[in-house]
Amino acid sequence: MTKICMIMAIGPKSVIGKGDKLIWHSKNDFYHFKAQTKGWPCLFGATTFYGLPKYPLKNRLNIVLNLDCKKTDIVTGTNGSWIETNDLNTALELTKSYNKVFICGGKSIYKYCLDNNLIDEVYLTKIETPDNSLEKEINLNPESFVYFPIDLDEYLKTWHKERLEYAEGMVAENYLCDFLKFTKYTNN
Repeated sequence: MTKICMIMAIGPKSVIGKGDKLIWHSKNDFYHFKAQTKGWPCLFGATTFYGLPKYPLKNRLNIVLNLDCKKTDIVTGTNGSWIETNDLNTALELTKSYNKVFICGGKSIYKYCLDNNLIDEVYLTKIETPDNSLEKEINLNPESFVYFPIDLDEYLKTWHKERLEYAEGMVAENYLCDFLKFTKYTNN
């Protein structure tokens, strides 16, 4: 059975973006994302996928949930191909030969998967700035930001939590990243 994993970065006040873009460009978070998702299918909403600086992501099966597409189809762009479908069940069916699939956003897909208890693991990067400039920016214009759709701390409070550390690949930057992995307890 395919393990459904969710991966995301959250800033202060549960911010996950601004419009259809990230508000931070953390090389450490990008390294973490690549390290965790490389070789696994990645499922995106269309806004999130087309908001990536470069798509499709290499070394992964890229699946785009696009409610505007009429049928499941392979799409080819300048950097490679990806699959588009308008149905989450179809998207997940495409990943059944893999041990894991990563739900990579956006907000609506995260909420649907959590509301329907589909997630087995959560890979969460908590991002802050040492001088709180990120939080100050959010406070200045809170309505221009996109927020995670639920109280994630409350949702995950009964899950097993572990901190992920990387021996290499991290660089000095203006973001503080806390890499966490949450695993749902099972009754086995």
